[in-house]
Amino acid sequence: MRLRVFALALLIAGCAADAPEPEGGAPLVETPPAETAPADAEARALVDRAIAAHGGSVLERAELAFRFRGTPYRLRRDGGRFAYSRVTADSLGRAVEDRLDNEGLRRFVDGAPVPVPSNAAGIETNVNSVAYFALLPFPLRDPAVRLRALGPDTLRGQPYERVEVTFAQAGGGRDWEDRYLYWIHPETHSIDFLAYTYRLGANETGSNATGSRFREAVDARTVEGVRVQDYRNWTAFVDRLEDYAGAFDADTLRLVSEVRLDAVRVMPLR
Repeated sequence: MRLRVFALALLIAGCAADAPEPEGGAPLVETPPAETAPADAEARALVDRAIAAHGGSVLERAELAFRFRGTPYRLRRDGGRFAYSRVTADSLGRAVEDRLDNEGLRRFVDGAPVPVPSNAAGIETNVNSVAYFALLPFPLRDPAVRLRALGPDTLRGQPYERVEVTFAQAGGGRDWEDRYLYWIHPETHSIDFLAYTYRLGANETGSNATGSRFREAVDARTVEGVRVQDYRNWTAFVDRLEDYAGAFDADTLRLVSEVRLDAVRVMPLR
């Protein structure tokens, strides 16, 4: 994954057919990169407070289960060990589990291991991308993440601190050149908005093929100490990610999709 960074970056445009969102890719998750990203103390402090406010201490050792667009996912973290999986059904009605962990991607059919299919990169991207957004902002601790504080902003009349996220090439995953911008509330420390760039797919055209997205957090709730939130996914043709705040306040964005996690369960490991 970009776990190889959790570079969450969003989905990978070239793997749209297998990804939950056709418009972008998330960084990967957790393989130690060859280089450590430079530190911005102010940005690091903002992100650390956000991770704590979103339940990062619980997610250190826990299992998160949910359904995304009808597909069950299970994300297990135990210190430096992780296992992220989804379960689908094949044409014979058999349960197909794709599991991404520290050893890589593996597939099981009705519980028995089988060879990984030829579209393994797309499967890995899907699982990693869904995990990335479900666990935000926890993945921003990855060593390949580069943080930079961009100063205050306002959205819908509320104050926010902005943090830019980019990725080191080593350990940053296939989308290491993507850029993210997070709006963190200075009092609640919640990440209420984020924006990101992505590379357009070869066949991606139309009014939503903008190369960027803006996500608005909705339906925030606390499950076993973890803040879970869904998103409205917006877009527009903007020159910079920073321009999304004004466009959102001016109600000039187009709604692309909604990203919702259903039947969420958080099970701390004992």
